[in-house]
Amino acid sequence: MKVFIIDDNVVLTNFLKIWFEINNHYCECSNNPYDVMEYIEKNLLVDYDYIIVDLLLNGINGLDIIEKLKEKNMLDKVIVLSGCDENYNIYIEAKKLNIPVIKKGIDIEELTKLMEKHIVDKNKQEIFE
Repeated sequence: MKVFIIDDNVVLTNFLKIWFEINNHYCECSNNPYDVMEYIEKNLLVDYDYIIVDLLLNGINGLDIIEKLKEKNMLDKVIVLSGCDENYNIYIEAKKLNIPVIKKGIDIEELTKLMEKHIVDKNKQEIFE
């Protein structure tokens, strides 16, 4: 599984990167949302299975990144991992896009199992299309 993480929390992204790699998953991270917008524009994220996006980033909100990914037909790769309150407008807007929104603090093993199951289900669906 290939994962790209966008979060301005360096400690969190370093932890997630190490955890995914220990569990034999390829993982890259960016703590700079402006760089990520450029990566999306240059189609540098197309080969990732998942793109994990925080909603509250320095300078850009996560929805801006998600909208750019949607323009590139990559919305099915997005998982929101955010610590913001469920009543916060940005959280509500992310849920409206029908993408997984997971609260920070979730057990990392549980997150990985959900991601792996989704890949298996997606591959089964593609076989029958």
